[in-house]
Amino acid sequence: MSTGEEQTEAQEGRGDRVLGLVCDPDMPTQVGTSLARTLSDWLGQRTGAEWTVEVVSDPVAAAQTDTNAILSTVAQYRGERSWDLAMCLTDLPLLLPGRALLADGSTERGVTVVSLPALGGVQPTRRMRQMVTQLLDELLDTEDSPRVPGYEHRLSSWLTDRLGPIRRTRPPGDGVDVRYTAAQWRGWLRLLSGMVRTNQPWRLIFGLSSALAAALATSAFGLSSTTIWMIGDRLGPARQVPAAFLSVALLVGWLVAAHGLWERRHPSGSSSRALALLYNCSTVLTS
Repeated sequence: MSTGEEQTEAQEGRGDRVLGLVCDPDMPTQVGTSLARTLSDWLGQRTGAEWTVEVVSDPVAAAQTDTNAILSTVAQYRGERSWDLAMCLTDLPLLLPGRALLADGSTERGVTVVSLPALGGVQPTRRMRQMVTQLLDELLDTEDSPRVPGYEHRLSSWLTDRLGPIRRTRPPGDGVDVRYTAAQWRGWLRLLSGMVRTNQPWRLIFGLSSALAAALATSAFGLSSTTIWMIGDRLGPARQVPAAFLSVALLVGWLVAAHGLWERRHPSGSSSRALALLYNCSTVLTS
């Protein structure tokens, strides 16, 4: 079957308009897939037209630090697949000088990119829905789409405004005309928690099942040994607590070193050094 025939068949059953979500593998794809139906309904209420949301898992943002380059790649996707609007959901942390970047958009090209970690580690799907609907509203406003009563969206909540407010700016230069950033210091903490969540630390348990079984067996032996109980009683809390922290630190250090997870700092610029620091902190917290 030719490529043209495949595209014709793919377009059958579509709505009047199509939104494309280009998602990085793993968690961004999971979030994008869970949002597809919600976004389709929201767009229908927003414009009065029928929308289809297509989710594509492709690491288009891999090794990219310039959001304009990411937007150009997504715009190419949009043209090739005949999408009306396109968005990229990435698990990469996007940085600006002194603060974290949540999203960039180009209303002229009809494309945006959203950094999932920058939304924080709590309720990523809900926050991504808020961010995406806000960006879609920006893109649709440029098309003079009619607003149908009944649609609602909120970019943040009362708690978000207090703990980590989100700001909309218009960056200078060509290519990007919509930008959302986080607060300078609180945004870093939210970005770090989002990076830990994106790493999905609970999957580490299944990868260390043999080590976990050995630890449980050792613990069972220790609970039945009177000698260990006597030693623990004589050590006292002042020695037990540092010993516990030391054992955890040794285990984390072994996991990081054995699997080559430590990110070396690059002298190319402050942005790369900050990125390496963020990666290392998220790796330690995940472990």
